Amino acid sequence: EANKIAEDNGIDYMVAITDFGLSNVLSSTGKQRDAITHLMKAQAIFEAQGNASLVAAAQTNIGQIDYLLGAYDEAGKQLKEALIQQRKDEDDYSIMSSETTLAGVYIKSNELDSALTLLNDALRRAKNLGANDNLKDIYQALSDAYNAKGNSHLALEYYKLYSDAKDSVFNAENNRALLDVQAEYENDKKESELQDQMKENRNKTMLLVFVSCGLLLVMLVAFLIYSRSRVKHKANVVLEQAFRDLELKSAEVVEKNKEITDSIEYAKRIQETFLVPENHFRKLVQDYFIFYRPRDIVSGDFYWSSKVSDHNIFAVADCTGHGVPGAFMSVICNDFMNQVIRDLGVVSPELILRLLDEKIKHLQGTAELKDGMDIALISIDTRTDKLYFAGAHRPLVIIRNGELIELKGAKCSIGEVTGAKKTFPEQEFQLQKGDCVYLFSDGFAHQFGGPKGKKFKYRRLLETLQEMYKRPMNEQGSLLTNVFNEWKSGHEQVDDVCVLGLRL
Repeated sequence: EANKIAEDNGIDYMVAITDFGLSNVLSSTGKQRDAITHLMKAQAIFEAQGNASLVAAAQTNIGQIDYLLGAYDEAGKQLKEALIQQRKDEDDYSIMSSETTLAGVYIKSNELDSALTLLNDALRRAKNLGANDNLKDIYQALSDAYNAKGNSHLALEYYKLYSDAKDSVFNAENNRALLDVQAEYENDKKESELQDQMKENRNKTMLLVFVSCGLLLVMLVAFLIYSRSRVKHKANVVLEQAFRDLELKSAEVVEKNKEITDSIEYAKRIQETFLVPENHFRKLVQDYFIFYRPRDIVSGDFYWSSKVSDHNIFAVADCTGHGVPGAFMSVICNDFMNQVIRDLGVVSPELILRLLDEKIKHLQGTAELKDGMDIALISIDTRTDKLYFAGAHRPLVIIRNGELIELKGAKCSIGEVTGAKKTFPEQEFQLQKGDCVYLFSDGFAHQFGGPKGKKFKYRRLLETLQEMYKRPMNEQGSLLTNVFNEWKSGHEQVDDVCVLGLRL
């Protein structure tokens, strides 16, 4: 409405500004071509008015949308022109944004040295600006560039930095929550101790006097010893005390580490109680395997199953983060699945994911969390052997007589906040006896290793499944474990891993 009023009254500058706003809305709702049309109108007006800085802003947005659409040549042209003006303006934030996207164009055209030059400059500016949200995109692009260049060592290093940057907000928030709980516990403990002490010592004044006199006496003796000792003796005393302090601190560190490790090990046992037990799986399907490998002691990945009415439901989920933060999120999401599926009796995968999305977004609204869950979920009607699937950033793979059939999930996460309306389309598939069904997180494909230290990759995982699908499921699980261990050999595990295989 504002755009129309501005056009009707010939207010060109306001026409351009509202065109910018419309382009943002249209881009967020998936109407990228319409967004470019409005940006080009705005650019023409700014050019006519001689406002070079806003022309550059329009070119940057056009270039970024062209990149998303795969129009890399046009994206490169727009971004290069924008960068010329942005560097004149010394607009660090805009330069960083344009350089990151233009580097992506160079990676697509295999101009890797040019891409690395831009990304290193963008990385420097992002660090100076404290732009943590941009850091993860730059780290990911650097990992892709070095991987394409064949430098697996730097590719792995930058992938780790990308993973850490992605999880940093989640980790910081959970660390603060843990510290708050610990501080509250310590305060309660100290208050209880103080109350006990007050009960045992009714005359508080006498106690303070006694302690004060004792401290004064200790200080007096220490002063006399200090003043009468020789320099060598003083040095020996100081050294001996330092060694005692060091031994005490070392013992404290060992004890603290033991306490932390014991706590995490206990958290692992708690998390394992939420995982579906083996005997429960056997009630639903006879031939299956579960390959479950947390990166740390506890995991952000989990597997889930249940029987509701005439439907057997299976899922593999990947919650944001790993270690303790990921485990917290997995326990929350596991509980939400119990509420939606077991308590409410919902069997439609599409409806299950929509309800989970609402629950996690509600949790984000109250606790200010910014992460969610990727998931592949199937519901099998045992009366007809029809399989119903819906996914969030995770696919479903079916192998029938050597043919691999892939059903893809929605390109968004559960709990992710986007400008567009999210949907999780439900797909139907008629199963036949002997079909093998696989659900998995992205950890296996992302693992670095092999002779060149590169990622395992999704395509190699599919080829591995095709090669072994004829074997019994328990043998497939053992083979998959051996493949993972041999590939990872000599490298750190970079993510949690979960693969579930079923033969119907």
